[in-house]
Amino acid sequence: MALLYTDYAQVAVIGSDKENWLGATIIGVGPSRRWAQALNPWLILRGIGLILRERPDVILCEHLWASLHAIILRVLTGIPFILDDHNAEYVRLRRMGRGAARLVYLLEKLACYMAAHIVCVSEADKTHLVVLGVEAAKISVVHNAVDIEQYSPNPTMRYSVRQELALSEDIPIVLFFGKLDYQPNAEAVEIIVQDIMPHVLSQLPDTRFVICGYNPPLDRYRHPNLIFTGVVPRIEDYINAADVVIAPLISGGGTKFKIVQALACGRPVITTTVGSEGIEEVGLWMQVTDDWEQFAELVVECITHSITGSPDQLADFRDRYSWRHMTEHFAEIIEACVEDSRRS
Repeated sequence: MALLYTDYAQVAVIGSDKENWLGATIIGVGPSRRWAQALNPWLILRGIGLILRERPDVILCEHLWASLHAIILRVLTGIPFILDDHNAEYVRLRRMGRGAARLVYLLEKLACYMAAHIVCVSEADKTHLVVLGVEAAKISVVHNAVDIEQYSPNPTMRYSVRQELALSEDIPIVLFFGKLDYQPNAEAVEIIVQDIMPHVLSQLPDTRFVICGYNPPLDRYRHPNLIFTGVVPRIEDYINAADVVIAPLISGGGTKFKIVQALACGRPVITTTVGSEGIEEVGLWMQVTDDWEQFAELVVECITHSITGSPDQLADFRDRYSWRHMTEHFAEIIEACVEDSRRS
């Protein structure tokens, strides 16, 4: 079996069996300009050349934004493709109020129709794709995974991170992190400052709200209990140092890596319905509310009472969201699609 992998900037032929997949050579295809993400003639030409030489059984299309390439290669060569749809993109853009949501809806509908199979990251996204008219049997759910060696509980970080931040060990830390110029994260920062922080500080005035991530809005928000760190070398250290990780998200889509990473580190998470979307039940490790006053009360409870779920729940979560579990599941889907292709 050979697999042609393609996204909007690179292609690769991946092995003759699944043991060789990690030995793939990734071939960059220029240009890398924004327009090339949607349609890159150089990538299509390179893909056709690789298909003629390697005769792959199936094409793996990484993300909706690469789907036009996969559709064209499918039409020109007859090789079926699997669409790895990281988010239900039309839902994500619609929630963010983007005018392109309708156009993306049509693209996603076409890509799902043309694909031999679709992989998405949650049951919620699967439901959104069914709304497009896709048969449920054509969609598989494979959770976003994390490196559970990198993201693992490490209580020693409580002291070292507080040293970096010039805080005493008994100061509570509430953590939020992400790319801070991305609309859903920017909205979350606004909610933290305006709706959550004042309520928490009225009860726990020494609490620090630590916000990590690219392009922090330093000029917009200033408060002695609010710390913007910018990008940190090891976000897992800050996660482990936090008393609680929060994600007050009201837009966006897909499974939120920040929440999976925090849970893998054994930190309690408080989030919203949107934030928890696609993440399986994990008991009191993750609590969900869309009411900001209740959200703040949950933060206070996590700090004062160290509310968490059971160790068994955490161990089960870490196994289900591990790379090992994800790759085994994905390999089964690819092999089934190859068998279907060979029979047809």
